Amino acid sequence: MPTEKAVSTDFVWNFSQKIIDYVQLGKLRLSLVVVFSAGVSYLIGLQTAIDWWIFSGLLVGGLMITLSANAINEILERKYDALMQRTAMRPLPAGRMEIREAITFAFITGMWGLSILYFLVSLEAAFLGAASLILYSFIYTPLKRITSFSVFIGAIPGALPTLIGWLAATSELEAGGWVLFTIQFLWQLPHFWSIAWLGFEEYTRAGYRLMPLGGGKDRKSAWQILIYTMFLLPISFLPYYFQMTSWVAVVILLLLAILFSFPCILLIRRLSRRQALWIMFASFLYLPLAQLAILLDKV
Repeated sequence: MPTEKAVSTDFVWNFSQKIIDYVQLGKLRLSLVVVFSAGVSYLIGLQTAIDWWIFSGLLVGGLMITLSANAINEILERKYDALMQRTAMRPLPAGRMEIREAITFAFITGMWGLSILYFLVSLEAAFLGAASLILYSFIYTPLKRITSFSVFIGAIPGALPTLIGWLAATSELEAGGWVLFTIQFLWQLPHFWSIAWLGFEEYTRAGYRLMPLGGGKDRKSAWQILIYTMFLLPISFLPYYFQMTSWVAVVILLLLAILFSFPCILLIRRLSRRQALWIMFASFLYLPLAQLAILLDKV
């Protein structure tokens, strides 16, 4: 007969594993990046004191919606996740979680998120949250196996948190919100393509078409990655043009875009995994630093 201590240890272990499974199902780390973008966009657009009800509603509601979208993504892709080493140990393909449980998690977090945005932020914010959830879960996710254009579709819900944050601060979809949306939209393309390059063989085996123009790990794809990264150079002037910042932020954004572009140039020359890895790391630095530069220099 198991002792009371053994039963307690088993309970703690099972509970901890369940929490880890939910974290993986909702891709918590990715979700927090999305919430960060919404929060920073709110602070950039804000011209008065922080409304803590709205701000907390934005963060919590946005987190819940993102957890739901990611869970739906894993539900729909569970069979394909099982074919790739990097995703095979997720809770659904590994068999640690029943699909009914995953659907329940996605439904509850989605409804919570939309309700919080509606009651604490605004109807418009909830509408954009719902649009983001639908686009990511039910349009982008199935398109990944059909066309490489899906990456552009997926970049829309990926950038919508900036608009939601701006809307929460100003109650209007003004030019500043669209500037932040454009930066995040364009940033996602080289960011995601670098990941697709690193996992190209596994993605191909699972039937995903993610590289630009439906290509492979070749110079055509590398050139596309560089071109879309360099779009961030002229975009760097938009915050100043729309009187969001001074020239200081422009200089910082230009430097960040140049640093982001450098490993892309090397990728064209070498077509190596190492350069794709550096592009991914550069993307991790670019977005939060660019957003913080705009926030700290806002006029």
